[in-house]
Amino acid sequence: MAQRCSAFDPTAALHYVTLTIDAQACEDFLGSEIVPWCRSIYGRDARSGPLFVSRPAAPAILSLSCQILTCPLQGPGRRLYLVSKALELAGLAVDHLTAQAARQPR
Repeated sequence: MAQRCSAFDPTAALHYVTLTIDAQACEDFLGSEIVPWCRSIYGRDARSGPLFVSRPAAPAILSLSCQILTCPLQGPGRRLYLVSKALELAGLAVDHLTAQAARQPR
């Protein structure tokens, strides 16, 4: 699996967050209801290719992203911390997208 890396200055303000979730993992973790939901909101689902969604990040997402960037731990504890924060970030992002989509007129 290829890893994408970005370098961030820890003293700079965070302006965006990029989150990539594999289509199969998305369906495995979120259930089969995510497929028709994506289709109804975006006109297609992620199985037909990448689905790029750009939205302003919620304050909770920016805060969590800063926690990830400034992880104070080392060794095995660091990996566990980062994995748990990544899952939390994915949950917040999905919640943010579904809440915004529910407010949009169809």
